[in-house]
Order: sequence, then C-alpha cells, then structure tokens
Amino acid sequence: MGKKEALLLKFLFIKSPHTISFDEIASYVYHDEIASEERMRSLVRQLRTKIPHHYIETIKGEGYKLVSLPQ
Repeated sequence: MGKKEALLLKFLFIKSPHTISFDEIASYVYHDEIASEERMRSLVRQLRTKIPHHYIETIKGEGYKLVSLPQ
C-alpha cells in the first residue's frame, strides 16, 4: 500500500463515522500539493483495490466515509 493510500485509510478511520470532504482529503493527504477531485477519486479507486470495495462509501457531492460494520 502506498503512503497516500495509507494516509487516506487512516483519515477515514479517524473521522469515522463522518464523511470526509475533498477539501479535508486534500489537506490531510496531499498537504501543500495541488490535488484535483479527480486525483482524489483515483486515490480512492486505488485504495478500493486493496481493501474490500464496499467498506468505502461515496457520498455524492460531499466525499467519502467508511461503512459502519454490524457488530
């Protein structure tokens, strides 16, 4: 797993069960780099290939969140 993928997964866990916005992803994962929404979507796609896809939910127009697992 790449560094940015690991940072994104960590941030999803930290913010769970809340949705993280593209602005929050840009700040936490990319720091001072310029990151388009498409670049962030690509990062999510890469992460989804490494963990079960259904664990990351897309919240249209807002961002992403981890799916709550039944206990």
